[in-house]
Amino acid sequence: MLRLYQVDQPFTWERDHITGEYITYGQFYYKDDTDGLVISRKTYKEAKEAKRREEWDYSRLERAESQREYEQAMRDATRAFKAETLLDREVEEAF
Repeated sequence: MLRLYQVDQPFTWERDHITGEYITYGQFYYKDDTDGLVISRKTYKEAKEAKRREEWDYSRLERAESQREYEQAMRDATRAFKAETLLDREVEEAF
C-alpha cells in the first residue's frame, strides 16, 4: 500500500525510484510498505493523469457534442419557423 510522507528534515532526502530525481525538504512522496518503492507525489500525479487520459471514454464526449449539435439545430429550426410565421399572426392593438 502506498503511504504519503513528507520530507521534514532539512538535510535529508529520498530518491524517486521511477525518475531518479531527489525528493527534498518539504516535498511529498509515496512509499510502498511491501517493497519500499519511493515515488514523488508529482510523478504519481502525472502518471495518474496520463492513465486517466488514455482510458477516457471519448464516446461520451462525442455523444454530448452530437446532442449539443442536435439541440442547436432544433433551436435554429424553431427560430426560423417563428420568423417565417410571424407576419401570419393576428395583431390586436391594446391602445
